[in-house]
Amino acid sequence: MKHFLLLVVSVVFLVTSACSAVTVKEPIGEEPISIQPIEWEGLWKLYFYDFINEEEEESFLLIEVSDSNKGVLKVQTIGHDSVSLRVYLRESNEWMFGSYMDSEATDKGMVWGRFKKHGDYIVFWTPDYDRFSDLVNEGLLPGHLDAGESDDMFDSKNIILSGLKPEHMDLITSGSKGVMFEWEYPFFMVRLSDGFD
Repeated sequence: MKHFLLLVVSVVFLVTSACSAVTVKEPIGEEPISIQPIEWEGLWKLYFYDFINEEEEESFLLIEVSDSNKGVLKVQTIGHDSVSLRVYLRESNEWMFGSYMDSEATDKGMVWGRFKKHGDYIVFWTPDYDRFSDLVNEGLLPGHLDAGESDDMFDSKNIILSGLKPEHMDLITSGSKGVMFEWEYPFFMVRLSDGFD
């Protein structure tokens, strides 16, 4: 459960212990997103599907804006596995992305995903491993395969992207190489209350 909470909080991002991941060496996206605390801060409820146990799950998160100009959030999971993360929000071609570093696997890159926010609702998608694997193998995206050895979420063959340039972001967002994200398995967040009073 801890790894599900870690991954889904970054706007970015289911990877289970039985799956491979697509990560990045630095926050993905060309420009930081300017964010306002009034639009982000508060208690959020997260809904997601647990593919290991094949059941729907939910969790609660506290979100605080750390840097409104650079699009940095502090996200705190609630529960006995409580974890605090810094999530970086950036955009390219009007697409919004979130990235964060897992403190237990800093050499594996940042977990990331695409998200959309409408008021008190957020929906987000993880990268499609097969699509990104094909583009890396074809030399269209810079990156490499890394075989994990630990028993955590990075225990399989993972793709680590690095040195992404505007033309690479164009490829990811254009749809010219197919759907690059797991559209069939979105995650949802709903803000229950704003502020911390």
